[in-house]
Amino acid sequence: MKIFVIDTGLSAAFRTTRNSIRRLSLVREGETVVQTADGFDTDGHGTAVVRIIDRLVQGCEITSVKVSEKNFDQWLLDALRHILANERPDVINLSCGVTRSQTIPALKDVCQQLQEKGVLLVAAFCNDGTMTYPASFPSVIGVDVSDRYHKIGSYEYVDDTVNIRTAAASWRLPALDSQSMKTYSGNSFSTPVFTAKIVKLLQSGIPADKIRDTLKAQADHRASVECAAEEPAKRPAIKRAVVFPFNKEVHALARCEDMLDFQIAAFCDLPASGRVGVPVRELIGSDSEQVIRDFNQVDWTDEFDTVVLSHLQTLSALVKDDLLEKIKAKCLAHRKNIYLFDEEVFLPEARFAEIERAFREAGLWVQRPKKRLRCIRNGAERFMTCPRRFCASRGQLPARENSPCSALCEKRCGRPVIKCTTWGQNPYPRCWGLKECIQPDTAPICRMKDGRMSSPATPFFMRSTKKARKS
Repeated sequence: MKIFVIDTGLSAAFRTTRNSIRRLSLVREGETVVQTADGFDTDGHGTAVVRIIDRLVQGCEITSVKVSEKNFDQWLLDALRHILANERPDVINLSCGVTRSQTIPALKDVCQQLQEKGVLLVAAFCNDGTMTYPASFPSVIGVDVSDRYHKIGSYEYVDDTVNIRTAAASWRLPALDSQSMKTYSGNSFSTPVFTAKIVKLLQSGIPADKIRDTLKAQADHRASVECAAEEPAKRPAIKRAVVFPFNKEVHALARCEDMLDFQIAAFCDLPASGRVGVPVRELIGSDSEQVIRDFNQVDWTDEFDTVVLSHLQTLSALVKDDLLEKIKAKCLAHRKNIYLFDEEVFLPEARFAEIERAFREAGLWVQRPKKRLRCIRNGAERFMTCPRRFCASRGQLPARENSPCSALCEKRCGRPVIKCTTWGQNPYPRCWGLKECIQPDTAPICRMKDGRMSSPATPFFMRSTKKARKS
């Protein structure tokens, strides 16, 4: 059984008796890409991924393919093309990917060709919830994490862009030098768990074309996508809003503050979060001049008309209080509207209907996103949070027709919000001089007025000191 790991390489100090190990790296000689045996890791990410696979499988040949962080999107494409032309892998592990790149159409094509040759590709989504490639391709088994699962190996199978939603694995492994220990966590390190699971299924005699069906059958839960039949109600006008709490779902609001069709009076959080008093620009690297305020100190007599509430479950558990109920009472007492990010999976329909009725009777409004995911769990049907393709708030921006972020797409490219994944699902707001929103069938790219394409691709496994996302 041949497993290929495309990553940062493999440490020279790595030793194992469970599987045979091979290292290779790719270099350019003119226009030609050739392989060398120098595939040594200088980062640690690739070594950790190989260690996890090595712990979970036996009797395989594991080939570590080192790709450069510079021009990563092109090197990733070159690596897959090289494997397609010169190797015969059974499974390829990709604990890496890109969120935007001009190479995405070509990347999709080579992944499709590998699938047609019987190769199984397993890839990680970016940790911040954005659309990631190649994980999003139909030919690739995409792995994401979910707070619903806590045991390594437990998972939900989704019939959509995100195929596997599993527990956030945390591994205590030897560091790059093998002299000390280090903890690794994130989507990158949940992905090799499923690479190993797939290898074991292949070793048991299950053919490659039956692996997806087997993963679906063995899942703890299964889900399939269905958008709500009703048209989302138009969002009532917001003039001035307080946003709470400051978690990742509202980062895009902070980054795009100057583009919104309403004013943000304050970004707020609780002292328990550790963010109160911290400038927004330090937290997310935006140009915002705001500082995170203590939500307990909000002046409810101030002239704001709406409270935008992001997900409250984690913070409510931390402070051991029903924050939504308290905020509801405050809003009713001071005549403030509410826009909720929570869908049915976090806020049951019955409770939302009760809140909605109370606000309607008071002459106020409360609203939340309408798109839904129909989930079949042990034969019972229920609705839950949508995966990325239909639910932009799965990442950082709840850009639906009725959301406070809907004006972003309108101002940028004039397209219906749900179709504009540049602003609906990829929270990269600083695309100044935007001319048009180009959307091939794989991913959107913003074209600048001078003809250049925006935001060069960046591997999300790079170190945070290089201002890239770590998986």
